[in-house]
Amino acid sequence: MNLKHLTDKTLLADTKQIVRYERSYITQVLWHLKEIDSRRLYSDLGYTSLFDYCLKELSYSESSAQRRIVAARALKDMPELAPKIESGELSLANISLVQSSFMPEDRSEMMKQVANKSGSEAKEIVRKIKNLPKTYNVTMDESTYKLWIEMQNLGVDLKQVVVQAKKTKLSSPLKREVFTRDHEKCQQCGSKRRLEFDHRRPKALGGQDTAKNLRVLCRNCNQRKRVAAGLSRPNHLRSGSRFSATDPGPSWPSEPQDVFPSGPYKKRYYPTY
Repeated sequence: MNLKHLTDKTLLADTKQIVRYERSYITQVLWHLKEIDSRRLYSDLGYTSLFDYCLKELSYSESSAQRRIVAARALKDMPELAPKIESGELSLANISLVQSSFMPEDRSEMMKQVANKSGSEAKEIVRKIKNLPKTYNVTMDESTYKLWIEMQNLGVDLKQVVVQAKKTKLSSPLKREVFTRDHEKCQQCGSKRRLEFDHRRPKALGGQDTAKNLRVLCRNCNQRKRVAAGLSRPNHLRSGSRFSATDPGPSWPSEPQDVFPSGPYKKRYYPTY
């Protein structure tokens, strides 16, 4: 379809009108699905459920079919939703959210609260009303995921690890002991700038605040150690690195040891970030 002949004003007006038609048709589809469901007409066509009928006969995607079926069944109990769907006040996604989150006696009131709300706003309303913890989707690479699974299998409470790490501070005498022993320089590259105290065996994996388990590293080397441990990974090392699905990185020994490989490896990467 070529619409280049339309003026800007006509194009905008036509689009708005077509959307009104679309919502009207969606509402009609919902009423039809409700009636098909009540008559179980999908059985005559050899389908096992209304969902099966929507997928195979009407060619809806799974998510589209599910939202329409839930909304159609909501219309059966709350026919007053129809004009709100047609006007765009209520989206099918928000109707599905309310239907799946609340008991029948609470749904009508909740429909009013999620009206004219985006999907994320509606989810936040539901979360607060049901007093649910806020959740996040996290993306991690395979080696980090394996490390996380390993820590879960070991029974490590990551939340408590973070809390304790924030609370725990190295004592001044211990700092002086380690700093003096390491001659006030990075034990990996010899730098005397931006020095930090590093746990050879991370506290998250049971490392202790002892002189034997502590050493002085500069910030660059400390970050490199985290990369080698699979605890973090700079962008330029995420692809084509020496770690892979079959080799997710070094495992931690029972006794503190350096995780840096020896030889020219460090010269190839220091300082690159």
